[in-house]
Amino acid sequence: MSKKSLLKYEETLLFLFASVAFFYGWYILASDFQDFSHLDKITPSILAFWLPTYVLVVVHLILHPLSFEKLRQTYKINGIALGLIGAGGSLWVAILVLINVYHGLFQGFITPLFPFDILLIYLAVFFLGAYLAHHGYKIKKTPDLIFAKAEPRWAKKIIRSLVRPLYLFLALYNFGAFLAGFGFANYGSPTFGYTIPFYLLMFLEGGLFLLDELVIRSSGYAILKKKTKKIIAWSAFGFISVLVLLSFLFFLIEPDYLIENAIAYYPLDFMGGYNLAPFITVVPPLLASGAYVLSFSARGKRNQ
Repeated sequence: MSKKSLLKYEETLLFLFASVAFFYGWYILASDFQDFSHLDKITPSILAFWLPTYVLVVVHLILHPLSFEKLRQTYKINGIALGLIGAGGSLWVAILVLINVYHGLFQGFITPLFPFDILLIYLAVFFLGAYLAHHGYKIKKTPDLIFAKAEPRWAKKIIRSLVRPLYLFLALYNFGAFLAGFGFANYGSPTFGYTIPFYLLMFLEGGLFLLDELVIRSSGYAILKKKTKKIIAWSAFGFISVLVLLSFLFFLIEPDYLIENAIAYYPLDFMGGYNLAPFITVVPPLLASGAYVLSFSARGKRNQ
């Protein structure tokens, strides 16, 4: 197995962990939403649970470098940043224990091992940052390094740089909510069946991201026939469209089914009365699969 293949498998596992951690970080914040009276205690935890998302972005940049110099800078700059964050977070938790904000290393306020588990996350990030920074100074250019093609059109480059991170954050949140939600799903609700398309959309939002990373960007996918790729694209778009239509149909039948079943997944949204949950769950996978289909149409027109 090549080093890049191994790194892709690690990226998949990291995505699963980062999605649950990212969701849980927001869930902790929502638990203190009314008066923020515990903000001094929960802030280190929230930041610690969001750190795997940063690591995931760094792994993506390492997997798809634009040049050797950019790869080396990715290792060095992000390694130093992660090292400083890890060291600062570890010191922060230690000080809170010493001044009795946390009553010991195993207080159990947020998790059974809190704040010891948070300290472990910061220490892991510190050592990871130290390794990446060291590797950045030692790395040498080898023939097996493959560099991604830079987007030549600046407008498209700007759009991608804005849309892709936004999609990643939404995908992480919804995929994490889907994975973590098995424990508190409202199985006894008479409208639980209506939420199945909604749950599948939550899953597919992260699933499409993994599909892009592991399949579409792979060399095996690149050699597939255009017709096969079109079938995959249209199948994904069609399936997601059906789920969206079903979610809308069930909303017309029972307007409160999401409030009854999805409030645990989007506490900040429902507590604030923003009602954004349907949009951040339905729109991103529909747009992503639609953009995939449109990309083939655009290529076809350019080749005519």
